[in-house]
Amino acid sequence: MPAMRFCFVLLLSVCFVLCVSCAKNCPHSKGDKSLARMCAVRELLWGWLNVTNKTAVRAEKVMQNATALRDRANTVETKAKESLKMAQDVMERLQKIKFEKITTVDRAMRMLEHVIARVNTSREEAVKAEKNANESMKAAVGGYGTILLAAKSILSGINNGFISYEIASKKIDEIQIAVGACPEDVLVSKNLSAVADGLDGEKNLSEWKAQTLRLLDSTYDKITKNENTCHFTFNNDPEKFQGVKDAISSAAEGLGNALKEFDTADLALKEAEKNVTNATREAEVVNATMLGRFKKNGEKLCGMIGRHAELSTQLRATVEHLENAKHQATSKMSDTKNLISNAAETNKVVQTVAGAISRLLKTKPLPLSSSGALFASQNITSANESVKRLKDTASVLAQNASSANKSTNEVERGDGKH
Repeated sequence: MPAMRFCFVLLLSVCFVLCVSCAKNCPHSKGDKSLARMCAVRELLWGWLNVTNKTAVRAEKVMQNATALRDRANTVETKAKESLKMAQDVMERLQKIKFEKITTVDRAMRMLEHVIARVNTSREEAVKAEKNANESMKAAVGGYGTILLAAKSILSGINNGFISYEIASKKIDEIQIAVGACPEDVLVSKNLSAVADGLDGEKNLSEWKAQTLRLLDSTYDKITKNENTCHFTFNNDPEKFQGVKDAISSAAEGLGNALKEFDTADLALKEAEKNVTNATREAEVVNATMLGRFKKNGEKLCGMIGRHAELSTQLRATVEHLENAKHQATSKMSDTKNLISNAAETNKVVQTVAGAISRLLKTKPLPLSSSGALFASQNITSANESVKRLKDTASVLAQNASSANKSTNEVERGDGKH
């Protein structure tokens, strides 16, 4: 009984070794196109292609976003430089008038200079992201090549040198299997496709890469270690699988670096966009305030100039009026002097005549009646009174003319002071 048990165990061991050896080398798979085997290799290739392509698509999107970010950075830099020039012009005017908002504009200028530096940093990170994303895409293309080579090996095809996702996909489709014909236990592509789809929103590429590589290993082992599903293309040439793993690992690593650099660039640029907006607004507010003050002062100055022009017009009219008054006063003084002179001459004549009549009446009695003598006496008196009134009138006129002339002279002196 013990001998029989030993023989049974030995038989099981030999069978296990033979099965493992058979699965490891998969010697009969080349001519064996059984449904299970062809389903398995097709599923494995599809899973590899989906994972590889997902990294390439994500990398291409990152590269496009990085390119767009560089364009945004250029726009922000242009805006920042324009705003800095405006702020510098405002500062130059503020320094001339000692405006109290100088510190605000100075702060805005420093912020804009910082923005320009941050934009340069963002642009540099975007360039790095583009480079790594491009390397990720190249690695994915390398994966396409390995998958295409495996598919052609299975189909006994010839490598024509062209490599792309479309060509690899088309080649895998040539492994024709009826829809729904594959056994459930060999449908490994859906698990690989599911982990590939998780890449779209994944931020932690290191974790995604580790998870994906573990799944690649498990599905590879599941297919290649089963003699019913193994294939010489995989079992006798493990470099193909390693090539796919390396391609996916490299693509994921490059993609992870690209995402980090893009996030850094995007964060720096968003900060720059916010700061350039705030700094520009501060400088514009100060500029508007200063211009408003200039406008207000200008309006006051215009009012003063207008008032000055109005007063100048009035002053010229007054000066002309004074000149006329002065001429009139001078003329009246001359007339008054003539009048006084005439009054004096008249007075002399009257006094001479009166004296002659008086002497005549005293020395030589004339044949005049008393009424005639009285008439002569009254005429002399009337003449004297007329001469006196003439002298008084001339004196008043002289005083008025002198007063007018004095007033015009005082006005002229007062005007000269202004």
